[in-house]
Amino acid sequence: MLSTPFPSSLDKLALAVQSAVEVKEQTVKEYGIGEDININLYGWKGAYLHAILQMSTSLMAKPHEERFGRVADATCVVRRATGIDSITMIAEGYISTDPTKTADMPLNEAFVKQGSVVKECLTFTHIYDEQVLFMTKPYVYNVPRKLIWEDEIFTPGQTVMRGGNAKYPMMLSKVLREVDVEEAPLDEETYLETIAIGLRNIGFETSWF
Repeated sequence: MLSTPFPSSLDKLALAVQSAVEVKEQTVKEYGIGEDININLYGWKGAYLHAILQMSTSLMAKPHEERFGRVADATCVVRRATGIDSITMIAEGYISTDPTKTADMPLNEAFVKQGSVVKECLTFTHIYDEQVLFMTKPYVYNVPRKLIWEDEIFTPGQTVMRGGNAKYPMMLSKVLREVDVEEAPLDEETYLETIAIGLRNIGFETSWF
């Protein structure tokens, strides 16, 4: 694990935001405006980051239901194998500055039709102790290959995600609550390497800390 502790949930979110902003900026710089970053999952044990799982580009191209199922599978595996006790999920998304105006349409459609009130953003969902913290980092594209970032929008104690997206925090919370933790073997390095191979087979590259 990283030797630097991140004792509070806000500390953990701050690391996730900093890392994702850097990745997003580098991705846009290399591949151009409109390029999304892949879903990332940060697995924590107490105050320490223990694992980062990044969804593969091929899995990102699959339908939503398949992606959701693979995220569930991956978090179950890491929870059982390592005992992580909180999870931060990073993804691309949209946020409405006028929820009443956009209440009756998916935000991706509202972004096209009413772009003035809907913004693209990075979303950060942190699950711990059966609680949810939700943060967004809105951005707009600028040329050439640059981003203009806006202030974070932080929602403690609840999630403002709508519709089917709300099932991610519900699922992640259920994994942390219900999946039992196995005792790791003495050869932990080989054990984690084997787990990483299995995660790769279902669409995630894993870094252990």
